[in-house]
Amino acid sequence: TKDFSFTTGLGLTSFFYQKNLRYFTYGHGGYFSPKSYVSVGVPFEIAGRKGKLAYQLGTTLGLQHFRELEAPYYPNSPSDQAELEQFAAANPTINIPTTYPGQTRSAFAFKINGAAEYQLTPHLFLGGRLTADNSGDFNDAAA
Repeated sequence: TKDFSFTTGLGLTSFFYQKNLRYFTYGHGGYFSPKSYVSVGVPFEIAGRKGKLAYQLGTTLGLQHFRELEAPYYPNSPSDQAELEQFAAANPTINIPTTYPGQTRSAFAFKINGAAEYQLTPHLFLGGRLTADNSGDFNDAAA
């Protein structure tokens, strides 16, 4: 059995959505849904075992680019959207937005992760895992 390994490669992620449903007003899903998203990254990972201890450490470094379209406040309710637009037009001094703005971003992307476990008995292991990564204005961490 191998006691140590080093792995690297090239990662490419892309996805596309027809509608931007990032927001939380009625009709939106509250999820990142850009018109286009592309990320290129180079992962590095080491993993090994020393006696009863097993471990894994990794990182991915790269670049990402996404474009989100402008989105109406009420994408599934034309009557609610029209009412909001009429109210905004009738009250120009208040400056009421009727759509969420679109955006285009390019940024550095990263992911780090690690895990370890220790064999306490032949059938019992104690371990843990940590991860952190980003995507545009979104950061995620878990333990």
